[in-house]
Amino acid sequence: CNSLFFNMSCLNINKLQSVQNLAARLILNDWCSPIQQILVNLHWIPIEALIKFKICTLTYNKLLSENQPANLRSLITSYVPPRLLRSSDQCLLTQPRTRTCIGQRAFRVCAPTVWNSLPLSIRLSPSLATFKRNLKTFYFAPS
Repeated sequence: CNSLFFNMSCLNINKLQSVQNLAARLILNDWCSPIQQILVNLHWIPIEALIKFKICTLTYNKLLSENQPANLRSLITSYVPPRLLRSSDQCLLTQPRTRTCIGQRAFRVCAPTVWNSLPLSIRLSPSLATFKRNLKTFYFAPS
């Protein structure tokens, strides 16, 4: 269901972020420090990055796990260009086209969008644990 939060309005993202900020302040009982420092101390990713993190983790699992049902694996297809291009070895996914905003939130559409925006070094991670660690570091990096 994380794909339903993808491309959500800034107003709704801000509402969810304020809930996360309040929960972080309550847990640490810290009402004075900047919220970014509190989130880093708890190792919490901001909401917008968390949505992308979860979509990428599901995508990684579906790409590399042989145990996934065929209907789930069929939602994601690797990008294979018609001729030899520099993007051939980039581990990219095919991005289906949609006409509606709601259609962009479908997992088969948002997963390739988020996945293709990751650096190649993260997409080529050898294990799920390494992938998650690199991905979390990437989303913690200042924008």
